[in-house]
Amino acid sequence: IPLQSGSDDMLKRMNRNYGTREFHSLVRKLRSYIPDIGISLDVIVGHPGETEASFRETLAFLNDIKPSRLHVFSYSDRKGTASFEMKDRVPKDVTKHRVEETIQKGEALKGEFCERFLGREVEVLVEKRSEEGIFEGYTSEYLRTKIYGFEGSKGDIVKIEVDDLDKISSCLMAGKGVFA
Repeated sequence: IPLQSGSDDMLKRMNRNYGTREFHSLVRKLRSYIPDIGISLDVIVGHPGETEASFRETLAFLNDIKPSRLHVFSYSDRKGTASFEMKDRVPKDVTKHRVEETIQKGEALKGEFCERFLGREVEVLVEKRSEEGIFEGYTSEYLRTKIYGFEGSKGDIVKIEVDDLDKISSCLMAGKGVFA
């Protein structure tokens, strides 16, 4: 979902027709129907006029709504857009630092989301088998999962119990699950 920013001032500057209140309401509504829904958000960092305060508002908003995944982009000029004419540019080194910080925030939020599935049964669409014989696939929440000891094949949908989490990649892992 294209959030773009968690600051109402920045959303106005970006000509978005929504604010954080409406966005938060949408996320609450989605979670009322599907409590464990995976929500991926697009965020633009370094848009002209982004202050340290508006950047911090974005991080706080992300922490509040807790998406499962972030796609972080640094602002880039596009001729013919309103932002192309804006003068209050964010220095490249500041943008780079903010992008890195936002990516780190996204990884932490993704890890929190994945931890919710430890000890739970999930369905995984098996997509590939590594040379080591480990199968990988994705849950309906779009969580990458490694399955050890699985004897099926690519294309299978299997029920597994998540018994571990790869802390580096936030990948779910299973080796003692029930395969169906």
